[in-house]
Amino acid sequence: MEKQSSRDIAIKELKVLIEKYANSRVIPRAIGGPFNLSPEEMLREVENDTDIGKKIAEAFAVLKKQFPDKKYNP
Repeated sequence: MEKQSSRDIAIKELKVLIEKYANSRVIPRAIGGPFNLSPEEMLREVENDTDIGKKIAEAFAVLKKQFPDKKYNP
């Protein structure tokens, strides 16, 4: 099995969040520093490989390492 990049992992997990909250009144947001991003905005940043997107991907990679046996389930 090929190891997934942190970018690929972040894209996959963000798409899961977007789908999960598609019909919800409450939309999760990533809030930190000057940022207040929806999952769609985070996905766009990661897909466009921006500096913010790279930081988001790194954050997902850290979470994946901290919880390797758990499936991400917000």
